[in-house]
Amino acid sequence: MGHKLRIVSGRLVLSSNDIVEDFDNSYGKKNQKLDFVYFLDAIEKEEKTFSGDLNSFRKSWKRSGTDIWFIKNTTI
Repeated sequence: MGHKLRIVSGRLVLSSNDIVEDFDNSYGKKNQKLDFVYFLDAIEKEEKTFSGDLNSFRKSWKRSGTDIWFIKNTTI
């Protein structure tokens, strides 16, 4: 699949946004290698999480860099 590695704080990392971008660009095509299973989305400033659908997942990699997704004090 050939994901891009980035250097963050001196370490090579695989960005989750890069994985989602690859999924979005290959969705429904012969070269699609990943399947959509579940998307747990969040609104950080409201400290809320919710189930997102396929379309919101595919668009999520395009969000601004100021969007930060995390789960705070939540048990899955």
